Amino acid sequence: MVNIGLNRVGLAASDRGNNFICLKVLMDTTEWLRCPVCGNKTRVQIREDTELKNFLLYCPKCKQASLIEAKNLHITVITEPDAKPMNL
Repeated sequence: MVNIGLNRVGLAASDRGNNFICLKVLMDTTEWLRCPVCGNKTRVQIREDTELKNFLLYCPKCKQASLIEAKNLHITVITEPDAKPMNL
């Protein structure tokens, strides 16, 4: 059995006997989603290859929910007449 863990630079490291193996982790670029209303960080983090469609993003600070789309770390707020932000 081989133990694999993450080291401080984000690489998966494995140690089998005297041979040391490093594997790159797939999460190259990640970004915290920010609230389109107040600009604060939300509790959602996305990767570079994440695609979101009609995602309801909630901000715990201003307590607003916004409908968004995301592709290639580009965030678009959906503002349709039917899609109104919710006050929770």
